[in-house]
This record gives sequence, structure tokens and C-alpha cells, in this order.
Amino acid sequence: MRLVQRPWYAVAAVCAVSIFAQGVVAGSPGSEPSADNQSPRFSLDGVYALASERAEWSSFQPESSIEETTTTMDYGDGGWGIDGPVFLRAADPVEAGELELKFVGRYGEPSTGDEDWRFDFVAEWGFAENWEFIFEVPVTLGDGKVQGNGDIEEFGFHTKLWDEGDWMPAFAVRNLVRIPTGYKSSGIDYQLRGLFTKTCVPCQVRWHLNPWIKAVNGHNDDEARNFMWGTALGFDYRLSDDVNFIADYQYNRGVDEGDDDDQLVEVGIDWSLSETRMLGLSGTIGVDGNDSGDDFTLGVSYIIKLGAPRMDR
Repeated sequence: MRLVQRPWYAVAAVCAVSIFAQGVVAGSPGSEPSADNQSPRFSLDGVYALASERAEWSSFQPESSIEETTTTMDYGDGGWGIDGPVFLRAADPVEAGELELKFVGRYGEPSTGDEDWRFDFVAEWGFAENWEFIFEVPVTLGDGKVQGNGDIEEFGFHTKLWDEGDWMPAFAVRNLVRIPTGYKSSGIDYQLRGLFTKTCVPCQVRWHLNPWIKAVNGHNDDEARNFMWGTALGFDYRLSDDVNFIADYQYNRGVDEGDDDDQLVEVGIDWSLSETRMLGLSGTIGVDGNDSGDDFTLGVSYIIKLGAPRMDR
């Protein structure tokens, strides 16, 4: 609360009244009071001190005891990504200065009935703020002579373009290429993937949309479409500080010409064992009823987080 200021003219009036009173008490000008009956002369020192004190108080403006605050939405804590063996991804990249090494095992049961065992090695490096480098090599187990076995399946970058706002979701893109380093492999495929993330419950629930397109120049399949597309819509829910639940629905264009489109439902768990270790689990079920793609897949990943250099410092 601001103190009420006294007008300057009120102080002047007090001084004038004091001077007048002094003149009355002292007598008319030029007269001297007798030594026996000398009237006491009124002193202005107290008036001047009072006026000075009031002037200082009038200029003193203490800070308000009520602090002004601005309320903003908390959209989650930085570095909250989705790291397990699920397709769905958040707009948040790996934290800058961090390297994640992922060892992923997958089991698939296609509609043809042939079992599929696969091991993936994935490295994701947050080399700068909002930038992530991605490197992934899957290897099909049991039959090493599968065309394209050992290709660099994903080589590229994850770039976060803007943060989440009041109504605007966070947005990032992934630019990825397949490099034919595997068995009898040829051609280079390019994939562009958008990552939208919007918080529903701060630090707990988020929605995600992952549309993607892919230009195919080989795909290690002579009958593969030259252009593919798809999308995934899902959410993640932090059950605790260490456990994150993920679920999504995927609609993907059939890989080969004449194939029906694939529809999948996927669930997963990211479990932080410690600050540098994480376990991921996933399960996917085909819900389209056609003969293309996998009817059922399981995935498990073990993730190691290490410190790494940053390129923006």
C-alpha cells in the first residue's frame, strides 16, 4: 500500500501559522521585552524538523507486499521423450549432451505364419539443443541371407522446430534415409516424419500425432510401392516418475502394389531403472484382418544413457 502524501501547501501553512504566532508572542517590531517579564520566543527549529520529516515520508514509497505473478501452463519437464520399442515418438528429442544406446529385440508373427526374429541396434545422440542424430541397424536373425539384412535402416536427424504453446502443439520433424549396406541391398529410401505433441495433463498425459511419407527407391522389394504414407495417433501417460505407458493406433499404406492398407494397435511401457538405464516393452496387434503385415509383434529394449559432447558449445 502506498503512503498518503501530504500536499506541500499544508506544510507551508504550518510554517506561516508558526511565524504569525511567534510575532504575536514577541510583540510589535522594534519593541524589546523587559528582563523581568520576558516572553519566551517560539522556536522554528521543531517546525522545520517536522516539515523535513513529513517531506521524507511523502517521498517514501515502499514496495507492495503483494507480489504480482504471471500464471503459465506447465507443459512438462524437458527431455521427456518416448524411448522404448514402439513406433510412436514425441516431439522432444534426446537431451543435448546425451547419447542413448538401444538394444532392441523383436518377435513378429506375420499372416503367412513364418516367425520373424530381429535385433536392432539404435544410437540417438543429442548433439545440440533441439537436435538429435539417429542411427539404426536392424538384423534379421535365423536367416542371414535375407535381402537388405544389415542395412542402415534409419540415418538422419530429429529437429524440434518449436515448443508447445497455449493452443499450439510442439512440432518436430525427422529426416531419415535408408542406406544399402546390407546383403544384396540397393537403392536409397527417404522418409519424412512429422511429430506433433500436445500436453493434456501437465507432466502426466500428452497426445501425439506422427504422420509420415516415404519415397522408395528399392526397399529391397521389387513389388514395393514407389510412394508410401501413414500416420500414428496416440498418447502417453506417466503412471509414476519412472513408468510411462504408451498406446497408439497406426494406419499405414500397404507396402506392395495390391496390398491392403495395414491397421495396427500398439501399447508399450518405458520403465526407468535408474538415471542411466531404461527398459522398454511393446506389443502390436493387427486389426485390419488382411494378409499383409504382422498379425502380432513383441518388442523389448534395454537402453543405456551416456554423456556425450555438444556441438553448440
